[in-house]
Amino acid sequence: MLLLGMDLGVCTAMRLAEDMAELPEHILAKITLPGWFMERYPQDEWDIGPYPNFAALEPIRKERGAMRVTVIGKTTVKFLRLRELIDLYAQELRKTPELFYGSSP
Repeated sequence: MLLLGMDLGVCTAMRLAEDMAELPEHILAKITLPGWFMERYPQDEWDIGPYPNFAALEPIRKERGAMRVTVIGKTTVKFLRLRELIDLYAQELRKTPELFYGSSP
């Protein structure tokens, strides 16, 4: 995957990792919509959060060398293998989900 002038905060493909990781109940409570809401409003009519802070993975991926970064002109260019990034995110979600979804209640 190639990111041109962007960080991991816009990489929605990382949502795939959420299916791989079993999130704790206090995180699921934050991100699961109530049943009545899902019944009343079709999914294509809404866009609500909370959204995970994907950018919190930046220091971890940098430490592990999971992305090559260079600059072309004034643009920061990031190249990575998406499968490796998703696996890394799933691993970190299992370990510290609060890093991406905020502190526990």
